[in-house]
Amino acid sequence: MELQILFILTENNSILNYEKKYLLALLLFSLLISCGNSDNSNLLCDGKDYCFIFTSITTNDGDVDTNNDGNPITEADAICNADSNKTNTATYKALFVDGSNRQACSESNCANTEEGRIDWPLRASMEYRQTDGTTIIATTSIHGVFTFDITNVFSSATDNSWTGLNDNFVTHTVDCSNFNSNSGGASGAMGMHNDKTEDSIYGGDDTCSDLNRFICIEQP
Repeated sequence: MELQILFILTENNSILNYEKKYLLALLLFSLLISCGNSDNSNLLCDGKDYCFIFTSITTNDGDVDTNNDGNPITEADAICNADSNKTNTATYKALFVDGSNRQACSESNCANTEEGRIDWPLRASMEYRQTDGTTIIATTSIHGVFTFDITNVFSSATDNSWTGLNDNFVTHTVDCSNFNSNSGGASGAMGMHNDKTEDSIYGGDDTCSDLNRFICIEQP
């Protein structure tokens, strides 16, 4: 027995080193398994690995900020979430910017940075589909914007949506007085949601008395 104990003691360093390495590897493996089995539903859209986009049936003139609080984004999001085209209980945000309460970025197509981003509704490297669940619209870039042409249109409806965007995702300066005017003498930036090109986010300026929809983006 004494010889056996002495042998173990003389080999103690190598045995302990081996055991430490084994236990460390086992711990790391257990952590990986745990992460793989964890609930990642907060990273998904309503349990899906893609998100829905729809255009609202509800239309609004350029006076989106009906509360007159300087934040037309709140009202646009509310329209999306109350709209009859919404097919699930998820939260949606409008693809609609005003430069102070929501903005994609301050650089063309957010090419190198998301600097200036505020409450932007699109996620980076996420696939978006129409609400039929099968029609793929496009997958966003690592900067959370679309590269045009997209695969399929946001909607086949033939009218337009208020976006407040330029065709490079920078906030447009033509904005119906911060979307607080329905004057026929003022204009706001709109997108042609039935187009696959940059026109889908900026197809020109509509008069603020026009009634346009909103492009609604599902949130995780």
